[in-house]
Amino acid sequence: MTDDVESNGALDLDSPFWRFALRVYARAGVSPLCLLLQDENGIDVNLLLFACWCGSTGRRLTVDDIEAAVAHTAGWTEAVVKNLRQARRAWKGIGPDEPRARTGRETLKSVELLSEQIVCAMLFGIAEHLGTVQEPDISASDPVRANLHLVLRRAGVAPDHADAASRLLVEACRAAG
Repeated sequence: MTDDVESNGALDLDSPFWRFALRVYARAGVSPLCLLLQDENGIDVNLLLFACWCGSTGRRLTVDDIEAAVAHTAGWTEAVVKNLRQARRAWKGIGPDEPRARTGRETLKSVELLSEQIVCAMLFGIAEHLGTVQEPDISASDPVRANLHLVLRRAGVAPDHADAASRLLVEACRAAG
């Protein structure tokens, strides 16, 4: 985590980005797509949704902006988010199927979600310093599509898969408003 976030503690855990991410992620097909991209290409789902949100608010990102966002959250993502995800998945795969064990797994899942929410708050905290602001027009979806292209290309997603993913995510952004 960066020093400025640690020192001032000014994380907005209920930011407009967080609420947008929840709406988009809940759209049909988005969750499985994001998890597939995460598992097959190592994409940070929070970064992907951040690119969508930035675009939907008229903020067009650059490669440097994407790298700055990754660098800003990398420590927390590596040390906390990924380890919690790994623990939750392991627990699901090998844990006993009894009520207290299920309750423990659900608790771990809640902590993992909070760790993801913290990443979103960190990203929201630097958003104003990234990208070029244009007039927001989600109907045109050009900034969303352009931002997604950068994130998907950075992860090495095949062009045809990236195009399909972009179409679904752009539509989900439109619907989530």
